[in-house]
Formats: sequence, C-alpha cells, structure tokens
Amino acid sequence: MNSAWTAGMSGARTTMAAAVLIFIGGCCSPTTTVLLVRHAEKETGRNPGLTSAGQARARALVDVAKGAGVSAIYHTQLKRTRQTAAPLASALGLQGTVIVISSGEAESHARKVARDILKRHEGEVVLVVGHSHTLPLIIEELGAPPPPEIAEADYDNAFIVVKRRGRPGRLFHCQFGE
Repeated sequence: MNSAWTAGMSGARTTMAAAVLIFIGGCCSPTTTVLLVRHAEKETGRNPGLTSAGQARARALVDVAKGAGVSAIYHTQLKRTRQTAAPLASALGLQGTVIVISSGEAESHARKVARDILKRHEGEVVLVVGHSHTLPLIIEELGAPPPPEIAEADYDNAFIVVKRRGRPGRLFHCQFGE
C-alpha cells in the first residue's frame, strides 16, 4: 500500500491524494469516479452508532475527500453509515442520498446504488458509504473487478472506481485514518 494514500497523513500527502482523485475523475470526460468506504468503527447492538474511533475515522474521511470534488454522497438508512458520511456532507454542504437496504437484499441494493450513480452522476465524483458485504457488490455493479475481501474488523479501506461510459471500471485500493 502506498503510504501517500493514507489519511491522517501530512497536509502535502492529503493534498496529493485529493489531486490524484481529481485528475483520475477529470482526465477523460465523461468519467465517473466513485469513492467507496465501509462505515467506520461501530458500537454493538441493533443499528449501532459509531464509537469514538469511528467518529475519528469519519473526520479523517473529510481530510481525504474534501478536495476531491465530491458532488454526491450515498449511504444506507443505518446509523453507522449516516454518521460516517455526516462530517463530509456537512463540510461540503451536501445532503446524503439514502438507498435503503433490507436483510437479504444486498445484490439488489448494490444494483440500485450503481445504476443510480451512473444515471444521475455521470462525470462526477461520488462517495458511497456502505457495508463490508455491499461494497464488493457495488464495485462489481460499477463494472470494476472484485476488490480484496473486507474482514469484519477492517474499517480503513477506501476503494476508488473510475468508470468511463462503455468501458470496464478501474479499481484502486487505499487506506485512510488511524
């Protein structure tokens, strides 16, 4: 893993990561760039919120993505995805788009998210905050190769899918936060 992609990094590295995202997203129009992250560290229980470490990771996401030109944010109705997306949404003045997920419907959820992004946000940079079992499906629905497995204890993965109309998506993998 290239340490220049790690959030919580020096300002120069954060700026470089944002510049790469902007470059990738804008080099060949219409190119859609989708940044996908799993929700941050969660508490236990039914529909848990974020732990203090999760709140710190959500703030680290702002440092990584605020200069990337994000124009839309997608998350589920669950508290942990909303709370992960909230600091960046606030910093950018955006409202999140909620795509409801129900138990046993990960595939249809992934299809809906990918189709909505490609239809409504072609040529834009979009953030998706999802879950360990939905992110790989969304990535594949965007036409990119499958990502590495996301373990239950992994919260620091960030995936970037660069999708040009009529072509397969390209997948980049990096990490952020402490």
